[in-house]
Amino acid sequence: MIYWTYNDERLTPGKGWGSGGGVVQPRNWDTAWSDEYKLEFGLVRHEEDDPVVAVYEPTWEENRISSYPYMGDQLDDLFHQGAFSDEMAAKLQAVKDKYPKPE
Repeated sequence: MIYWTYNDERLTPGKGWGSGGGVVQPRNWDTAWSDEYKLEFGLVRHEEDDPVVAVYEPTWEENRISSYPYMGDQLDDLFHQGAFSDEMAAKLQAVKDKYPKPE
């Protein structure tokens, strides 16, 4: 990663900055000025390694959960297969009747 400083102050790309005496440098200094001009102007170039971004690896359980079919689809399939008790099937049917599927 490259960044620039002026008088030991880190400069923000795309933002103007004061170089003293009330003079404000342009917002596009980082793209409009060549590196040579920046150095001539008194800016100091710094290079540092890019920070390492940790890659998150989901657990087997998270992979499995995200891969299963939607819970509603699973329950609907069990309902249609007759896998629920009569009492649970009646409760589910009451919800289906109250909120019918649009055609």
